[in-house]
Amino acid sequence: MNSLYFLIFFTFGLQVDWLEHAKELIINVDNNSILVNTKLEEKKNGTITKKEFIADQIRKVQVIMDYPISINLEINYYDNEGFIFGEIIKGTTVLLYKRNRLDDEPYASIIESQTYFKNKNEGINLTRELNIYKGDDIENIKKKLQKMEFEQRSLGSEDYIDLNEKYNQNYHNE
Repeated sequence: MNSLYFLIFFTFGLQVDWLEHAKELIINVDNNSILVNTKLEEKKNGTITKKEFIADQIRKVQVIMDYPISINLEINYYDNEGFIFGEIIKGTTVLLYKRNRLDDEPYASIIESQTYFKNKNEGINLTRELNIYKGDDIENIKKKLQKMEFEQRSLGSEDYIDLNEKYNQNYHNE
């Protein structure tokens, strides 16, 4: 029985080590990177700004989608020599209904999502989200969101493929 506890503790400890390392890398890149490229795309109802930063051999790609009526998202991708080990998403997006929205239903949501990959087969996603209703104080909603616990989900190889495709679509799609 003691060996089972040791195995569980050891496995959890290894997961925490790689996750903490990924988080530390991201903080280091955010604090020490140099802007090397910027693209601004004017769209019909808003703009998309794409920025590329470099710190050591790690690249950060930031995509800011600013559509005043519907979406305001900042997505940051972190890659090390072609391996995307992190994606951080923060912002608000309008909720779409197939019918007219009722007065007591939310019109938007605010989200924070953190995705980390140990390798192309193993990762974790941490997400927290709150709905926004008519008359809500957005700053208070943001404060509430920061106090919430993240929902945690394990990720696999299909999730990595999806992330890679999303990265290519957001950054490389002209």
